[in-house]
Amino acid sequence: ARTMSPHPQERHAAAVHAAHVAALTSSGRHPAVAARAMSPSAARAASPSVMRATSPPRARPTSPHAQAVGHHPAAGYPPLPDLQAGIIVHIDAQSYRVTSKLGQGTFGSVWAAEDCSGPSGNCVAVKEVSCKSWPALEAAELEGRFLRIVARDCHQGDQAWTKRLPALINSASHPLGHETWRVLLVMTRIPGASLDKYLEVKKPKEIVEANKLRETLVTSCDLAADMVSQLGTAFEHVSKHVVHRDANLSNILIDEPKEGPPQFGIVDFGLAVDAAAWRQGGWQQQTIGGDCRYWPCSAWLIFGLGAEELIKLPKLRAEYEQGLDQHTLGLTALQIIADLCSAPEDKHSQQHHGANTGDCLLLQKLSAFCDAWKQYWSHSTTLWQ
Repeated sequence: ARTMSPHPQERHAAAVHAAHVAALTSSGRHPAVAARAMSPSAARAASPSVMRATSPPRARPTSPHAQAVGHHPAAGYPPLPDLQAGIIVHIDAQSYRVTSKLGQGTFGSVWAAEDCSGPSGNCVAVKEVSCKSWPALEAAELEGRFLRIVARDCHQGDQAWTKRLPALINSASHPLGHETWRVLLVMTRIPGASLDKYLEVKKPKEIVEANKLRETLVTSCDLAADMVSQLGTAFEHVSKHVVHRDANLSNILIDEPKEGPPQFGIVDFGLAVDAAAWRQGGWQQQTIGGDCRYWPCSAWLIFGLGAEELIKLPKLRAEYEQGLDQHTLGLTALQIIADLCSAPEDKHSQQHHGANTGDCLLLQKLSAFCDAWKQYWSHSTTLWQ
């Protein structure tokens, strides 16, 4: 962080810019940076509540990934309404009834829906992305391609890891104007709530008593271990095809079944890049993506000094090319433990509540860990803002 521009305002503006811009290679010939915007406002609210999609080819050629998303003719097609509860979306021969909004991100909205063409109660997720440039459209197509790869793997036997990732079911795009499209990605729905909201609820509301400290630590470590084990296995498989680049708390889902350990999933491949191209040097033509609070040293180096400096350091280059998602997952595990283990402010007062020598030593070490995490998080959040 010390190698960045000496001007704080420039650093903060650049950090926000880097976190909100997806840099994707649109073809094998040139890099394209896509700053994807949110959905248009309700200018089309009076439009019919039924959306129909066909998939004729576009006149303009696109990247090799274009087959992941279907397309609509531009002329003579009624404008699309914004998605909302009750809307029925028709894509090819499939129909989906939107039921509720699941979340809102930088690049689009995600909605819960029912598959009207399939078994009763079959729930899916529909991601709506507004693309205001060809590179942005190709970025959405690339996300569809990655989700299609997961769908393909789902049909190749009983693979538990595929249940932790959304798989593409259907897709379509519709032109809204000059080089403006709306893309819909229909995918399997991963159950659960976002991990950041889960931790907000589970955080201790008061100082953890010394006699409950070990139990709290064990519970938080078990939760972190389950997440690393489950998502680590998923990343081991998916990393052959894609680098997620944004696998933090807000994109990790947790579901607590009545029996068995919590189940984790990873969503939102909006910042993902092709793994093979990335590891062959494609990162040198792309801006940094994701939440800078989860960046490794290599990401900060390239942000502050550029790709040419990172190339000179083989170990850090290997980290940036191969370890972005693993680094984020590891920091998230530490965050789980720090958030769930509230270190007492007055360590000495705990000795008067029956704490033995072992508990006091554990308390000191845990307090030091929590303090270190708070300092790191506060500093990195300042850069993020």
